[in-house]
Amino acid sequence: MVNDNLNWLKPKAANILIHLLNEKEINLTDLQRKVGGSYTSIYSAINALIDAALITEEKRASAKLDSKRAVVIGVSRVFSLTSKGKKIAKKLLEINKIMEEEK
Repeated sequence: MVNDNLNWLKPKAANILIHLLNEKEINLTDLQRKVGGSYTSIYSAINALIDAALITEEKRASAKLDSKRAVVIGVSRVFSLTSKGKKIAKKLLEINKIMEEEK
């Protein structure tokens, strides 16, 4: 029987945790670029990680230039690891290292 505590464990979620371990914090757009995949798959993994208390989300005001060089004000979603998330991300790196050694 699979433990319900592992519902978050999917390849996309594992990649997000590992990227956050290296980046400390990252916004949604940059995370999608680095991890790859659709917005829907990233968003689903992020929600599962938030529900599992492995990452936190902070909304920050942002300003950027659009294609006409006009300033666009918006909200940027920034994610970072919780202390539990850091521990799990480090374990995932250990697992990845073991898998690489076995090749």
